[in-house]
Amino acid sequence: MLAYWIIQPDEILPNGQKLAIFNVYPNTAIIKANSTFKFEVTFRPVKVAFYFFQLLQLFMVKYNSKMVNKKIEEALNKNQDKTNKSFISLPSERVNYSLVSEELMPPMSLYIRCSGNSFKIGSQPFIPIIDISPSNKVFFPSCKSGESVYQTIEIINRVDTPTYFKFLPEMTKTFRVFHPCGIVEGKSFSIIIFEFCPTEAKLYNSTISCQLNQNASNQLHFYLAGFCSEPELVLQNEGKIVFPPSYIGVYSRQKFRIQNISRVLSEYRVKVPEKYQDSLFFEPKNGTLRPNEAIYLECIFIPLKKKRFLVKVPVAVYDLEDPAQSLIGIHQPGSGNEEQLAQTSNRIKNQIEYFIEVEGSGTEGSLSVSPQVIDFGTVKVKFKEKLSAVVENISNCLFYVEFSLKPIEDTEGPIKEEDALNSFIKNCFKLDFESALIPANSKVEVGIIFSPTEKREFSLNLECLATERPIPGVTTKLQRKLISQKTTILVKGNGKYPMLKIVDIRNDTISVATLWESFHINKINQELVQDLDENEQKFIQSDSLTYEQITELLKSLKTFEWNFGYLPKKAKILPRNIIVTIKNIGETALD
Repeated sequence: MLAYWIIQPDEILPNGQKLAIFNVYPNTAIIKANSTFKFEVTFRPVKVAFYFFQLLQLFMVKYNSKMVNKKIEEALNKNQDKTNKSFISLPSERVNYSLVSEELMPPMSLYIRCSGNSFKIGSQPFIPIIDISPSNKVFFPSCKSGESVYQTIEIINRVDTPTYFKFLPEMTKTFRVFHPCGIVEGKSFSIIIFEFCPTEAKLYNSTISCQLNQNASNQLHFYLAGFCSEPELVLQNEGKIVFPPSYIGVYSRQKFRIQNISRVLSEYRVKVPEKYQDSLFFEPKNGTLRPNEAIYLECIFIPLKKKRFLVKVPVAVYDLEDPAQSLIGIHQPGSGNEEQLAQTSNRIKNQIEYFIEVEGSGTEGSLSVSPQVIDFGTVKVKFKEKLSAVVENISNCLFYVEFSLKPIEDTEGPIKEEDALNSFIKNCFKLDFESALIPANSKVEVGIIFSPTEKREFSLNLECLATERPIPGVTTKLQRKLISQKTTILVKGNGKYPMLKIVDIRNDTISVATLWESFHINKINQELVQDLDENEQKFIQSDSLTYEQITELLKSLKTFEWNFGYLPKKAKILPRNIIVTIKNIGETALD
């Protein structure tokens, strides 16, 4: 390897000459493989009673006699020209990249800190007056073992004279300081970075002392505290989920709580064994948990066989790399090379495994329904009637039941097409609900509303089908037919219009036959027994019609003339009273 130093002059003499306070001899050297080389550092102050501080940079490249000498000469010449033009003080600006080429390996860079003072023996150094912002108590955010977190403080120099500081080493090496020494110019400040890099999960406390102006009596003390944590979960009910026995193919849901009680960001993954992936589901099955965050998982269990299930589901918990902490920066010495970048990206996650124990069983049972026949009787068209049926689960398992109304084959009526008939039935019959979960040894009441839309007699079957319960949004690999159980209830109903008939008409002076003919009773009775035409049906819904629409409908309705005969126009003539007797000849009450 070829090593060479880049030295920047720190002082300009009155004659204009630039002078480096610290220097290294020799400036360049060839270091053979598996050998060492000693450089000498000199200190030549140009001011009396003053502090000096400088970073010296060392570059090393692979030695090749054919090209390195020329490259080094060019690099030093460029650096010398650059230093003659301007004074550069920042370490980051001193890095010389001129050696990077296609022929040479990129240089390795190191630096050392040099400090010194020119106070005479027995002289009084500067008295430091330092403020710390925000405080000398530094608390680090929680992290995991092997991870580093950082905090910064500000050292403020309140006087005009510079102050030299040096941090004493921390014995446990859990806390580190960047930069460990330096100069704070007068009326200026310096940023100090503390690093917390724990190796095991526990609480850490330490004190770091900072010596000012190389005087043991002038010290600052910093109290550092940090907590190292590993991923840790608390599972509800000690990780046990117990499902009641259920009918084969019927799924059940339960909420299950998990909480991250650690102080670090964690990731969890629920791994259902492959054997039970058609029977057991968790949502969400993976995710992240912030410190002290709790979430609820939804556990879905569907037994596919008649047996008892006891499933242990592993839950893997990993620590997550904080994106802010994974950045490579100047505060991690030696960072930036490919090897360290690969180690950061391929970091092995700490894994802790927990188990969720799911217990349930699949079984068969029986249902009973009552009554066996539901008869609505005669219900007026456009009116409603409600009756109920009771479905009872007389077994010790959970049932999922679906209800549906289906016509009997010999149902009377003009509608023969199956789809049209089913649609017509849905318009006339309404169920409170079409599916239900019935727990063991319990019952559920299903309300049926019958509202005929036209004159018709109904005879239907209410099917109660106990079968597998489909899981919304979840598809299983199961292809076989699951066991199902079906019971039926006969539902009858008759929709009719109210029926009215005039049976008698009388007067003291006119005969019944004359009145019957004069009032057109036979024609009226014939019209009353006819079904309503389209205009008459519209007239029934007159509440929703406008005045103009009602007027038009009245013109289309049939009218009959009632002839009361002749009365002389004389005083004290009594009015002619006609008594009409009407009869409800239908099966429903009417107004």
